[in-house]
Amino acid sequence: AVTNEKSGETTVEYSKDGETWTEDLTSLTATNVADSFTIQVRATNPNYANTATTTAKLTIKPAAITITADDKSKEYDNDPTTDPALTATVTGQPASGADPVYSLSREDGQEVGEYTITVTAEATSNPNYTVTVNPGTFEITQTSEQLTVTLADDEYTYDGTAHYNAKTAVTNEKSGETTVEYSKDGTTWTEDLTSLTATNVADSFTIRVRATNPNYANTAETTATLTINPKEISFTGETDSREYTGSEIELTGVTVDGIVSGQTHNVTYSAKGTEVGEHPGTITAKDDVVIKAGETNVTANYTITTTPGKLTITQTTAELTVTLEDDEYTYDGEAHYNANTAETNAKSGTTKVEYSKDGTTWTEDLTSLT
Repeated sequence: AVTNEKSGETTVEYSKDGETWTEDLTSLTATNVADSFTIQVRATNPNYANTATTTAKLTIKPAAITITADDKSKEYDNDPTTDPALTATVTGQPASGADPVYSLSREDGQEVGEYTITVTAEATSNPNYTVTVNPGTFEITQTSEQLTVTLADDEYTYDGTAHYNAKTAVTNEKSGETTVEYSKDGTTWTEDLTSLTATNVADSFTIRVRATNPNYANTAETTATLTINPKEISFTGETDSREYTGSEIELTGVTVDGIVSGQTHNVTYSAKGTEVGEHPGTITAKDDVVIKAGETNVTANYTITTTPGKLTITQTTAELTVTLEDDEYTYDGEAHYNANTAETNAKSGTTKVEYSKDGTTWTEDLTSLT
């Protein structure tokens, strides 16, 4: 304190409240901004009649500090409990200053990407500081775990229509959008598995599959098959029994089992004969069979079996008749036989005619009966 006395001992006193006074100015202190106060000052000197008074202020100003969120990162695992603790760096804090009050939070999310870390420091909670806050970055990086994909094989029996692998690809991602693509040649890819089709046995192919997910570093790959299996088809020649007529009888019917509707074939069959007995048929050999859909040869889509039938000609119920005219001679001492020829009504075949004098002993040599 500065006084203007010319001489004499001046006493200077100080007070916060005007009631309690002290000559020790250092005893009147302030630590926090809120502690700032006005000092009442009085001075007396025996050479002066008056008591000099004045005031002064002791002000604690807020310290300027900066709170900067520390950058953090982790590998993707879709588990919020594994997030590293959020921390911040404070600069400008006095050595003896109170710790600032603040909180840290980050944007929600567990997918690969960057999320803002926010520092919140309320002025009312930090009266001794002027606080500047700087955000940080929380980064989730792609996992080193392997993304996998599987697709089961699928197969159909040839039916003349286009088919696709109707199975569903299975991936192991924990979260995120996985893109699964399919290809026949490894060059052209599509997400539409139904667009990769096969109609014929020769169209069967291996499907290449790949899967990607932004949370995984690798591209998952696998293969599956789409197989068109040959359809079994059988051609069976007609088998029947007919009564002998004397004329040639022929069977030509073919039973087809397994052909796709609307398709045609070249199979022919014949079992024919005239005489009583079994007459095996002949049918187009399986290696010679041709099956067509319109003008297109589709034989390779079938496993072919051809089986001939047979014609059985049974004896007729009509009566076989035989006649032999009488014959006569005038006795001349020589042996004679019936010189006429037996006649039958057989339409075909070899007819056996026998002769007998007594109905017990028979011979085909009529000349032996004299």
